[in-house]
Amino acid sequence: MSDLGIVDYSTGEIVGGLNYGDVITSQEELQRRSKEKKKRLERETYSRNMKEKFFFIRSNTRFEPLSTASLARLVYLNTFSNYHGRLMITERTPMRREDLSNILRLGRTATNVFWAEVSPEYVIEDEQGNLLVNQAWFLRGRMKRKQFCQYQKIFDVGVRKLYISVNGRTHKHLGYIFSLLPFINVEYNLLCYNPYESCIDSVKLMSIAEFCECIEYSVNHVDRLLKIYNSITFEVNGRQERFCTITYNGINKHNAKICVNPHVFYIGHNFEAVKIIGAFCRE
Repeated sequence: MSDLGIVDYSTGEIVGGLNYGDVITSQEELQRRSKEKKKRLERETYSRNMKEKFFFIRSNTRFEPLSTASLARLVYLNTFSNYHGRLMITERTPMRREDLSNILRLGRTATNVFWAEVSPEYVIEDEQGNLLVNQAWFLRGRMKRKQFCQYQKIFDVGVRKLYISVNGRTHKHLGYIFSLLPFINVEYNLLCYNPYESCIDSVKLMSIAEFCECIEYSVNHVDRLLKIYNSITFEVNGRQERFCTITYNGINKHNAKICVNPHVFYIGHNFEAVKIIGAFCRE
């Protein structure tokens, strides 16, 4: 039997009981605890991401004259590289040129076009017929923090899940984003003109119209572009998230801003802020 009763004042009914020494937790405190739990889970997710396999790309690299489709395929291909730059199907099985079609999920013609674009500048075939990536462009292993601003960190798992979630025709849309790595803000993963700015209010954002100009895409078809990017999702921790989010005030879509999912690439140290800014989860 309880020492004290809890009464519903609207009905006068006793709806519960308390004993001396019981602690009453307010609704505000419960909400605060819920928010703290959510933040803790975000920190744990960030910690796991930092332990994932990753590689670096020089952040000022434009990868010209690769087509944007070939660039997306090249980034995906590099997720198979080891610390020596060798492309490996498994830990003990080196990748050869004849494996590319299957690895890249492409037909023979598209694979040949890809090879003609990337070899030998980005992918090298050695005397034994094994493939390597050019480590002047791609690098694995840890580096000093002061070097981070010169590189972008690419996550193997995120890139692989993203790549296999789309068909070959959409590879170029992944490549559009990878081609603009020099314009990615290192802290907020926003396309902008001052990528090393750490104050969010001072970031000079790139609009979707300016993005179209950079990738030589007609701004008259921006609705089609928005629809395509809104449809590109991949699995993150058991749920679908967007590759990037394009947001605007609902009035002028040409002023929309672009934020890229940090599970694909991210070099900064404010992972939680990027997830909040981007709101990548698909409803």
